[in-house]
Amino acid sequence: MTRHAIALPLIAFFAILSALQLAFGLAIAAPAIDLPAGGAVYSALPAATPALTITKSGPPLVASDSPFSYVLTIDNSGTTTATGLIITDRVPANATYLWGGTLVGGVVEWAVPSLGAGDVTTVSFALSTNQTITNDDYAVNADGGHRAVGTTAVVTEIGGDP
Repeated sequence: MTRHAIALPLIAFFAILSALQLAFGLAIAAPAIDLPAGGAVYSALPAATPALTITKSGPPLVASDSPFSYVLTIDNSGTTTATGLIITDRVPANATYLWGGTLVGGVVEWAVPSLGAGDVTTVSFALSTNQTITNDDYAVNADGGHRAVGTTAVVTEIGGDP
């Protein structure tokens, strides 16, 4: 928006205000308005954006070489739809990928076309292992540079029957 787009309605407002002051003897002080240099005017309203978070859950204890699943939950608490989501989770060292998503170079990936404002989606994948593993490398990226990175490591230990 240009300086003129803001200035013209303000000039009209103050002209009407002056006419009212003269007609009714009103004593109204008009505030001083300083426009930014270069005429740029910024909106005070927040931009509508997605706000993504990602969390992960998985079993704390599994039997050696038994299949188990991790579940990733993606939440868009923003005010607009997130598009072009790519969810990633690196398979931990000493784990074997079994199914879920698409395995690309040691990373499980899912493509989600969109996630509406206030919506939640989940994805899952299965692994097996014969030793304790820590899974802490997971994230979601969306169009427009929107990103969330997992902040909680999920540790799965080997034990007897869980």
